[in-house]
Formats: sequence, structure tokens, C-alpha cells
Amino acid sequence: MSVRIGCSGFSYKDWVGVFYPSGMDRRDYISYYERFFEVLEVNYAFYKLPHQYTLRSFLERTKRLKFSVKVYKGFTHTRDYDKDTLRKFLSAVDPLLKEENRFIALLFQFPQSFRYS
Repeated sequence: MSVRIGCSGFSYKDWVGVFYPSGMDRRDYISYYERFFEVLEVNYAFYKLPHQYTLRSFLERTKRLKFSVKVYKGFTHTRDYDKDTLRKFLSAVDPLLKEENRFIALLFQFPQSFRYS
């Protein structure tokens, strides 16, 4: 078994000057992040449906970074999804699935009120 270390997201303003060098272009954050971490949780996918273009861009700007994707809150919290929402989500993560050894997991974060049933 191996342990991989990463963060929940990578593009935070308060990281500038602490982790990212001041003046670094935001487009370079992910490639800089990859120098120190092996995994990235695509956290923004919880708040809005991810877009295939964005995830493909993450792949293109990195070489070895692996990805987990937090599942959209419409599936776990508000439960206001339909087949089209599911299709859009799966289509968005498709580039990660096709890239060998770059996709790790879907992360389902449920609300505290969630109970086994």
C-alpha cells in the first residue's frame, strides 16, 4: 500500500507569498503545486459541476499529478439532480478516466445529517 499526499484544491489567494512565490501567474499554480504534491483533490467540483475543458487543462499542465474529484453537492447534499446532471458530471471527469494512472477516486462528502438506511 502506498500513501499519497495532496491538498483539497490548489488555487487559494492566501497561499500567495506563503506557498506560491509572489507575482507568479495563476496559470502556473498547478504545475508549481505538482513539484511538492502527488495528488490534487478537485474540490471546486463540489460547488459547481466541473467542466471537461478545465480537467483536461489540469492534465495538460501537469505530468504526474493524480486526481481525486469531489462529487457535486447536488448528488450528496441538495439531491436536486437528474439524468442530465449526472451525464454532465460524468462527461466532465471523462478526460481523467481516460488518462492512465492519473485518476484516483471520486470523493463523496455527505452532510452530517446523512444516515445509513
